[in-house]
This record gives sequence, C-alpha cells and structure tokens, in this order.
Amino acid sequence: MERSDIVPRMRFLRKMHNMRNNSLSRPVIYLDETWVNTNHSSKFIWQSSTSQGGLKVLLGKASRLIICRARTADQGFIPSAQLVFQSKSTVDYHKEMNSKVLKSGFSIY
Repeated sequence: MERSDIVPRMRFLRKMHNMRNNSLSRPVIYLDETWVNTNHSSKFIWQSSTSQGGLKVLLGKASRLIICRARTADQGFIPSAQLVFQSKSTVDYHKEMNSKVLKSGFSIY
C-alpha cells in the first residue's frame, strides 16, 4: 500500500468509489482508443466445403484509422462522442492522438 506505484492507483480507486456512491455526481465516462490498418484481416475464415474462394490477404500496413469512443457504464456508447480519423504516420500514431485532437473531436468537452 505504500509503494510509489500503488499509491496513485489507490487514490484513483477511492475517488471512483466515492463518485459512484454519491447520487449527486455526474456520470463516469470511459474513453477507449484503438486503431485498425487498411489491410487488417483475419488469419482464419469460414469457407465452404468445396474450398473454393477464400480470403485474399493484402500485404503491408498501408493507411491506418484511429478510433476513439466514449461510453458510460449504464447507458453504453455516447452517439456524439466518437472520433475517427486517418493517421498520417506510418510508424507510431500516438503522436497524432493528444488532448488537443481529443477535445476538438469530441462534443462532450
């Protein structure tokens, strides 16, 4: 409980517990960010017993979409709180997702 990596987590958990038990507090909104490459594909797919057709897997990462959504625990996804944009980076997209981009893309701020 006294370790430096545990103390901030404990403070956060206590604060969340107090907020959830306070009926006057605003809802807790969770944010999640992910990405998907243009050529993303499954390794395994359903295929007919004739084994004709199938999935053609494109090689290379190509362009990438960054997706960020907001939701509450009881109401699910918030329709106006989504941000989807094409990454300009081919290496690390984290430089493109920052507080300025998040605030400009979400109408809940």
